[in-house]
Amino acid sequence: MKQKLISAIALLLLCPLSVLASTDNHSETEEIPQIGDYEYFFRFLPMVASQINESLAQQVLSDPAEINTRLTAAIGVISPFRNDQIKSEKFDRNGTTVYVWTYPEPTECPIPLYAAFVPSGQAFKVYFLERSIMTPWVVGSSDVNGNHASYNFFEQTPSAEEFASNVIEIEKKSVEPSAESAN
Repeated sequence: MKQKLISAIALLLLCPLSVLASTDNHSETEEIPQIGDYEYFFRFLPMVASQINESLAQQVLSDPAEINTRLTAAIGVISPFRNDQIKSEKFDRNGTTVYVWTYPEPTECPIPLYAAFVPSGQAFKVYFLERSIMTPWVVGSSDVNGNHASYNFFEQTPSAEEFASNVIEIEKKSVEPSAESAN
C-alpha cells in the first residue's frame, strides 16, 4: 500500500481530478471499497503525512479534498468522510505551521475529532484528538506501521487552535508516550 500511496501522491500533484477520475482501475459495475474509519485515521493518514514535505504542505493540507477525494480515488478506495465534513485550519506558532482537520464529532473510541499535521524532520507527522474510554479525549499518534502512542488527556474539548499548540509542544519535546501498543 505504501508504494501505491507514494505513486498516488505523485499523480495527485501532477494530474487534475478529471484525469484521475477518468483513468481509475475500476469498471463501472465494480464497487469501489470504502476505507474504514480506523484504517483511514491510523494507517492511511500517517502514511500520507510521512510522504508530505514542507513544499507540498500548503497544496495538499489546506484543502482536504486533495487527500480525501483525489488521493483516495488514485489508490482505489473511498474515504469514510465527505469533503464538506472536514474543515481545514492552518495555525502558525513560533515558526511552526500546523494544519488541523476537524471531523464530525466521533461517537466511538478511538475515532478522532481532530487530525493535526505537524512538521517532523523532512516530512509531517499526524496527531489526533481521539475519543477515549478513560477520559473524554486523548492526544495520540500512529506511525506508518500502525503503532499507536498516547500523550496528553483532556477533560474538555480543546479548540482546534489549542490542540495545534498542544501538539507542537509534544513534537518539540519529543515526549515519550504515556502508553504504547501495536495495532
